[in-house]
Amino acid sequence: MTTDEAVAAGSSVAVGVTLRDETGPVHETGSVHERILNGLRAERLLGVVAHDDAAASIGQGFASLLSDAAGRPLVVRDDGVAVGIDAETVAARLHRRLDAAVQLSADEDVLIAESVPQDFAPWDVLPAREEAAARTSVRWIAVLPEPADIAVRWLTELATLVAGDVVLVPAGDRSLLVCDAWCFAVWPTELRPLIGIAEVGSEVQLHAWLQRRIDTAGRSRRRVMPTPVPDWSMTWAAPPAGVMPPEGYPGMTVDAIAAWRAPQSDLVERLEPALPQPVASELQLGRRGAALERLLALDPPAVTTAAIVDALGLPEIVTALVRGEVDPASIPGARSASRQSFGRTLLGSMRDEVRHADRSAEGIRVGVALGAFLPIGLAVVLLAGFGVIPRAELADPWFFVVLALVAVVCAGLGQVVATHVGRRRRRRSPVREE
Repeated sequence: MTTDEAVAAGSSVAVGVTLRDETGPVHETGSVHERILNGLRAERLLGVVAHDDAAASIGQGFASLLSDAAGRPLVVRDDGVAVGIDAETVAARLHRRLDAAVQLSADEDVLIAESVPQDFAPWDVLPAREEAAARTSVRWIAVLPEPADIAVRWLTELATLVAGDVVLVPAGDRSLLVCDAWCFAVWPTELRPLIGIAEVGSEVQLHAWLQRRIDTAGRSRRRVMPTPVPDWSMTWAAPPAGVMPPEGYPGMTVDAIAAWRAPQSDLVERLEPALPQPVASELQLGRRGAALERLLALDPPAVTTAAIVDALGLPEIVTALVRGEVDPASIPGARSASRQSFGRTLLGSMRDEVRHADRSAEGIRVGVALGAFLPIGLAVVLLAGFGVIPRAELADPWFFVVLALVAVVCAGLGQVVATHVGRRRRRRSPVREE
């Protein structure tokens, strides 16, 4: 098949690989990537292999292979000519060479070939691998918009939500939550918006959780239910690797190598990420938005955690914490918590609320509640004094039930007002103004 025919066909086949062995390469992301890449090269295929550290941590890998007009993967013969062969044949060969379950599909929904080793059920083992990978120490940092003396009220709860140990580190008018388990939390409204930064293998990740959700069109919408999924994320990962070696396969001419390199490179999806306006608005990026947009336009090797920290004006210690160069528990004022059972989490949250409640907010809450309840009580006394309310009704238990309900409503009003005032008087952004 000629390269012109391949380009005209413009088709490719997606490949998913799940290695059977759970030791060695499965826990070494670089080894998984290299093993799958070398297996595809040994079969003389054409395409690209994604560099996905998260998938590699559970023994998986993904690739896109060039195919002919009939949707058959292309392989390079010994004479250097590329021909299409059946997808079932490719799946079977890769299954034997890699000792892995192999799936080939035309798109996400159409499976065209599958080959699985005997006595191996990938969908049965993947949940356990994912759980083990989540427990693996992958440090990430949440930059909270509140100081530590306020954020500490949620410390016990957050440790359980992220399913691991957490350390709350003071950072002036902000605070840093250092998490050693790869799991996100359903963040309390009082701690939004916030930013999360992580280094996973060779990847650098930036996440944002907002007060309001972002719809598919990029518009801000009222949030109905909270979710741990970030409202916006950006990942700078190593680019996919070409399956065909730079020197080509034996038997290929220099012209053939150059000709096939272009359609193989075209399989790499070229994204033009943009910064949604709701993200810039809630994080109050201001002029820092331009600095972040410049990072979005860069290739992954040029983007580091330090560059993100500098662009967003985050505390400088974030870089050292993400890389594990500093023990967060050793920082003055740091507080730690561990994942606990539901009962212990509930008790711990109540204890944190009592110990670390915002006293100014408490004063507003009590003041508003009393300010609403006292006039009602005074009105009842006056009505009773003028005989409008008979004394017999004052002795009725239902009268006191009604007063209790009024007290509950007043207390709720106090809570609403205190929360609103607290939000209004604080800037509520993890990003530092220039």
